[in-house]
Amino acid sequence: MSKKCFEDLIFYQNRLSQKNKKNFRDFIFERAGELGLRSENYPRFKGQKNVLIGDIKKAKYIVAAYYDTPIKMPVFLEKKAPLSNLILSVSLLIVAIAFIAIFSRFFYLAIPIILLAVYCFGWLGGGKRFNFNTTSGVICLLDLMKEVKTANNTIAYVFLDNHFKGFLGAKAMYTQMEKDNLISLDKKIIFIDRIGQGKNFVLDYFRETKFIDEVKESLEAKDFGKAKINYREDTKKDKSDYIAFEKLHHVAIRAYPSVKDKEFLLNNAYYNDKNIDLNNVDYVVSGIKTFLEKYNIQTEEEAPKKTIKNVMNE
Repeated sequence: MSKKCFEDLIFYQNRLSQKNKKNFRDFIFERAGELGLRSENYPRFKGQKNVLIGDIKKAKYIVAAYYDTPIKMPVFLEKKAPLSNLILSVSLLIVAIAFIAIFSRFFYLAIPIILLAVYCFGWLGGGKRFNFNTTSGVICLLDLMKEVKTANNTIAYVFLDNHFKGFLGAKAMYTQMEKDNLISLDKKIIFIDRIGQGKNFVLDYFRETKFIDEVKESLEAKDFGKAKINYREDTKKDKSDYIAFEKLHHVAIRAYPSVKDKEFLLNNAYYNDKNIDLNNVDYVVSGIKTFLEKYNIQTEEEAPKKTIKNVMNE
């Protein structure tokens, strides 16, 4: 099921530069059009280019994943991305400004430091070529778009931008939802992070609710060998885009290759990102599909008009 999506994404593995991101978004818009699904940028301003599939106002369930990829960095820094990117960028800029302030006559010597800071923030390209596990959430969303049918726009999918710049796409989405008066506990968000390596699945959240138990139950409905599903509330480590939706019902699904002293380990996931277990992706897709088909109660009154609107990428 996920193999075809994985093959389709081979030409979109590097999604760091603005050009590569736009090419990827065009691919998503085209795929949504083929499936007869509404698609648009949300929010619709130039800073963060999230791709929304469906109707955010009517959606009761939102499935999200980030789509941008990291820059090439030393292994010890990649392990802490995106926090390390931000800290290094800001630190280098502070050093450059201090140098210029003290040695204004030699300001040009600070140019390499400024360029390095800009590079660390991902504005000069330098993206990694292979991002298989990082892409696992994208594959999951593409599969679900095709597999889960909704007659009343109660399911939406969101491809989030700028994960590696401090979860800016997720934060922009939440801010826009606030402006549109869409912050409601009636909306439930399932965030898909790296699920392509390891059989230690983790459900991350800020507060436990019945919704999280229902997601776990749906995942466990399919036997998946040695897979284990763990709860993790308000983790202080390895946070991700789901933190932007703390006030909503939410859960993040992630997978880890190993566990040591009750700590889930990624084993330098961004550096060693050439491996992906598509069976993991199929497992998560099957679980989410089971959940949505069981709990997404559809009514004829909510059925949308037959016209399909695609607001193309700008």
